[in-house]
Amino acid sequence: MNRREFIHSGMGLLGMAAAPGLMGCATTPMFAPREETVVVIGAGVAGLAAAQGLQAAGYRVIVLEAQDYIGGRVMTDYSLGAPVELGASRLHGTKKNQLVPLLEKAGVQYEPVDWGSLSGMESDGTPMDEKRLSRAQGELMQMFVRAFIRNIGKTEDQSIENIVKNEIARVNPSSSEYKIWNFALTSGELFNASPLTEASWKFARENESAPGGDQFITNGYDRLPKLMAAGLDIRTDTVVKKIDYDRKPVRLETNKGALRADRVVLTVSLGVLQSQGIDFSPALPIEKQEVIGRMGMGTLNKIILRYPEPFWPTDKHAIVHGVDVRGKYAAFVNLIRYTGHPILVGMVPESYRGALDDVPDADVFREAHAVLQGMYGRRIPEPTGLLRTQWKSNPYMRGAFSYNKLGAFGKDRDVLAEPLNDCLFFAGEATHRRRFGSVNGAYLSGLRTVDEILTLSTASMPNLT
Repeated sequence: MNRREFIHSGMGLLGMAAAPGLMGCATTPMFAPREETVVVIGAGVAGLAAAQGLQAAGYRVIVLEAQDYIGGRVMTDYSLGAPVELGASRLHGTKKNQLVPLLEKAGVQYEPVDWGSLSGMESDGTPMDEKRLSRAQGELMQMFVRAFIRNIGKTEDQSIENIVKNEIARVNPSSSEYKIWNFALTSGELFNASPLTEASWKFARENESAPGGDQFITNGYDRLPKLMAAGLDIRTDTVVKKIDYDRKPVRLETNKGALRADRVVLTVSLGVLQSQGIDFSPALPIEKQEVIGRMGMGTLNKIILRYPEPFWPTDKHAIVHGVDVRGKYAAFVNLIRYTGHPILVGMVPESYRGALDDVPDADVFREAHAVLQGMYGRRIPEPTGLLRTQWKSNPYMRGAFSYNKLGAFGKDRDVLAEPLNDCLFFAGEATHRRRFGSVNGAYLSGLRTVDEILTLSTASMPNLT
């Protein structure tokens, strides 16, 4: 078995039953132990994928995680009596998606998302046209196609906002129609985790999903990182402050002391890199610094309300809030459809008051409930449980996920992913050019670093055949 066969085999990867660490017992190296130590920074899906692959290849692996839990932006909360995804909540495609075997092994369940299954109310309780709502996102995609055709041959980039506004102006929608378009545009912001004014039109098409349609996770996405963490040496609440990578061994300074490693895999978010939360010595190359600066790290937040009983249509995927203000609780995902519990998840993009990241809890929950009162009447019951996310304020995240920002280039993700000095490697969703912003992209990026390190290994992989 050669290196590449190992990387893509059921033994080397996490997805197959043959990987001992995924059966709930200590991970046994698939090859003779190596003398090298690899430190993986970050216990999200990218870091766990890299750690499991390297440990199976015989390396001594230590995983450092700044927070008190594993999973990164895969984070499930059970405090409201049902699994609520605070971070990633969907599987992007079931075919040719390397995550599917892992999810099956972890017992993660999911159901197809019907994006056209919508019910809507305007702010004053006026029902919205459900047929028009269900067609709005598809019509928006048709607008993108027409805009693409009109812009063939043009080299300058534009924001998605500018492209779409020009197309909508051709339609000249009525007030009620505009609210439907406003929802469709907000959906675009939620998918990108960015204001459309800042999202690149030219490079938006680089983001890909696996075929098979979007699936909504119903019983806890956190089952995945828990499975992937089996048998690993993971040290939580350990904040890396400095990485000195000018020569081997790499020196790491943390809040719990110093560490040395032959190689380091860095999987922190793009937002952490942009906030300069880690000191590098020597400083990162200018080209990599420029890429980090011009790439986009988006923000969206979830405002979650549990009610004693539902007062909304329970068979729909989401409840749309028809409003002129872009992003103001544009949609509430209906969890009763997926979990049987009367919970609504309000989706708020950055275009609306910075996704409410800095707004006090009481004000956020009061406003969310008031929006629902406007839609369904003031007699609706008070919520019995409340949750929210604040991804941008989290110093170990600084955002939800990356996007292709106006002024950036598609190749920037490749530059971000390039290793340095054969000892510092980069992974995470932001480093995957085609599947950024997804758990799948994070997973694949972690496997890529395993491939890179094994390629550089002085000891050749033993042949098992």
